Amino acid sequence: MSTTRGLLYALAAAFTYGLMSFLVHWNPTRFPVAQLIFSRGLITIAVLLPFCFRDLKKYFLRDAKFLWLRALAGALALTFYYYALQGTASANANLLFSCSPIFVTLFAWIFYREKLAGHEGLGVALILLGNFLLYLPNRSTMPAWVWGSGIAGGLFASIAFLSLSHAAKRYSIALIVIGLGFSSTLLSLLLPSAPWLTPAPWDLVFLLVVALLGTLSQITATLSFIPLKSSVATAVGRTSILFSGMFDILIAHYQPRALEWLSYFVVLAGVALAHGSLSHKPKPLP
Repeated sequence: MSTTRGLLYALAAAFTYGLMSFLVHWNPTRFPVAQLIFSRGLITIAVLLPFCFRDLKKYFLRDAKFLWLRALAGALALTFYYYALQGTASANANLLFSCSPIFVTLFAWIFYREKLAGHEGLGVALILLGNFLLYLPNRSTMPAWVWGSGIAGGLFASIAFLSLSHAAKRYSIALIVIGLGFSSTLLSLLLPSAPWLTPAPWDLVFLLVVALLGTLSQITATLSFIPLKSSVATAVGRTSILFSGMFDILIAHYQPRALEWLSYFVVLAGVALAHGSLSHKPKPLP
């Protein structure tokens, strides 16, 4: 698979993740986080189970540690991210979650000895800078638990992404993503939560769309990790904040300020530079 196709998959993942983030933050019925995660996981399982039912036994093989790391760390990252989204503005939550490329770049160098070319490193830096510029006009005070939730989400996401980089080259996409569905569904049942709400017919559509967008973003993100370096794929995936801003403009009729427009162009420039020319071939973790 070419790096150009990998970049397109990463952008598709960012688009679907950005729309999902917008909807989770919007959440007109105010469903509890646990209920949102449960519905997403359940629908992911229902959609993907026919494609990987016979392969589920691979989770119990001796060398399945990357499948489990991806599933468990991904579920924790998703949980912390949803809490951050419901505790502050979506731009703030995305900014905190954007620390994940930093962790990925650091861990990829420590464990894989993965080094970025100069243009790739500059591209990652521009994407992070664009995320920060987008936050500035809307910055607001955030409780300590929101800071902690967002950064923890970014940390667990980095572990999930590094595991995904290895697992995507050995297992089917459906098998990888369904593991996240199972683990997030089970985790949602253990979370402290406000009483779950009985959804009206329109709410069922909302929950279905959020879940399908989440599943599609995971599938396309997994595909992007096959040809791209983990740090590049993660950084390009964080352009989801750009798409969240676009939906704010188109759906919520938000009027961006000059600095926000600048941030969009900075992010786009970062995507162009982050498009590396070499496939990522990670070494196994020690």
